[in-house]
Amino acid sequence: MSTRLDTPRSNRMAETDPPLVRRYLQRLRRASSDLPAGTRNELLDNVQAHITETTAGADEAGVRTALDELGTPEDVAAAARVETRPRSSGDRFYDIATVFILFAGGFVVPVLGWIVGVVMLWNGPRWTRAQKVIGTVTWPVTMAIPVGAALVPLLDGWSTPLFGPVLPVLLVLAAVALVAVFVHLLLAAARART
Repeated sequence: MSTRLDTPRSNRMAETDPPLVRRYLQRLRRASSDLPAGTRNELLDNVQAHITETTAGADEAGVRTALDELGTPEDVAAAARVETRPRSSGDRFYDIATVFILFAGGFVVPVLGWIVGVVMLWNGPRWTRAQKVIGTVTWPVTMAIPVGAALVPLLDGWSTPLFGPVLPVLLVLAAVALVAVFVHLLLAAARART
């Protein structure tokens, strides 16, 4: 037989709770009925404790203000639902495909492949504006450096292109920059998914 003390606090309301609080908690119970039991009980306990703390000694207007600041029970339940939503493997696939196409696409289908990657990057929700800008400019800048180094001697009328020690160093630096940004974008997306 279950006694009142065995029942989680979230399933009980104090008889001394103001009617506004009782109605709010009843609406929250209904709105959160689809949440897993443990999550729902924790949500209800936390909200009830918060209401008790913020409305202690308050008159009806103070209680109403505290409940308004908390948000509607439906909004509170919706926020809890979003937090408990399992992460989709599609999110991870999109992030990896975006970064791969952004960098490899320019080699496979020059320029067009990079443009597809840029569109995917800017449509991805997990990167900041700064990360998107860095991802956008990295491929063209890193490609322009070695290409420019190879073409400058030809355009200046030198008889031999600059294939000495400078071009290999620039190629290595370009590859390191590409990999560094590639890894940075993947890690940033992974952090945003958690």
